[in-house]
Amino acid sequence: MADDSAGLERGPARPADPLRPIAPTIGTVAAGLTLAVLFVPGTGTDTTVQSLPLATLGRVAAVGALLAFVLARRVDIPERAVGALVVAAGLVVASADLLTLFGELNVWRQPAGLPLATAGAISVVGMGAAMALSLPDRRVFSVTKAISLMTAVGGLGFFVSIVGGNILVVPFLIALDTTATSVTYPLLTVAVALATFVFVAATLRWLGADRSWIDLSVPSLRGLGLVVAGLLVLILALNVLTALISELGLPAVESGVEQQARQSDNPEFLLVLAPLSFLAIAPSEELLYRGLVQKYLYDTLGKVGAVVAASAIFAAIHFGQYASPDPLQMLVSLSVVFVLSLVLGYSYARSENLVVPILIHGTYNALTFLAMYARVTGMVPTG
Repeated sequence: MADDSAGLERGPARPADPLRPIAPTIGTVAAGLTLAVLFVPGTGTDTTVQSLPLATLGRVAAVGALLAFVLARRVDIPERAVGALVVAAGLVVASADLLTLFGELNVWRQPAGLPLATAGAISVVGMGAAMALSLPDRRVFSVTKAISLMTAVGGLGFFVSIVGGNILVVPFLIALDTTATSVTYPLLTVAVALATFVFVAATLRWLGADRSWIDLSVPSLRGLGLVVAGLLVLILALNVLTALISELGLPAVESGVEQQARQSDNPEFLLVLAPLSFLAIAPSEELLYRGLVQKYLYDTLGKVGAVVAASAIFAAIHFGQYASPDPLQMLVSLSVVFVLSLVLGYSYARSENLVVPILIHGTYNALTFLAMYARVTGMVPTG
């Protein structure tokens, strides 16, 4: 007969502590970092500015979000109500931060004039929405992991392409014995594209994907129709944005490429960039941000969510190109890039063929470079 004494001595097993939802945990970190950013001295910040009602409003909202997340982790309270409260608080933080870009309010800015608190508030709103919708932990974790991974891939891809492109172009510049922008920029454009292709190939191999992942084929009549429609929508949207920018008296948008062309003795390199838009720039960027980042996010976010998320990543990556001492000018410029990316992402999602967004992107860039050349050389007025 078996001896039960050991089992009897152990007594009843203690119930395991219930696992807390993951959204409040991630939200606590995001809200804490956001609050910390709001107290970091930034451009124009002094003891007088610190007392601005707008700054105080943002900080109070961040504190409210942080406390709500902490309570949700430790106290059994209605998750939906806390989530709704956190979403509202996050939107207040983002609004207060973005309003500092306008008029006299811009005396209070985040470090380097960047809306860093807004970036943190986006995460706060996301975790609050997850709680309000009662999303399961597995869903919250998978979405957070996918977006974080693809943000890292997009950022790392940009960094690797720039560094790799500069390394590749050095031997050619030494052989040509020149540092002229008219020569270096086209060469660097090609080198950056090659480095991007290598990065995407390496990343796909790391993810375990094969060549079938890349959607490249001759466009059908429907695909060509999407190209035409995409260009028309893009031109219309950009005209509306340009009119709105002019009506509101917002600063004009000028990319780093145009600034370099103005400083160059030979702005004709802009004419070389027009065909390179189809051969190098558009293929490499679309392969990375649509063919890799956006497509990877389909399973987690669905096509609509993936288009929006990939477009946000694409716009953020272009920060350096539109860097400006005026944060409002930078925001306007990146908004234009975001709209462009939405059109490109939608065209790819509908066609499932990378050639379609490549043609739209290449045509848009080529027209942009030709317009830059016309402005820089005085063929058309810049005012």
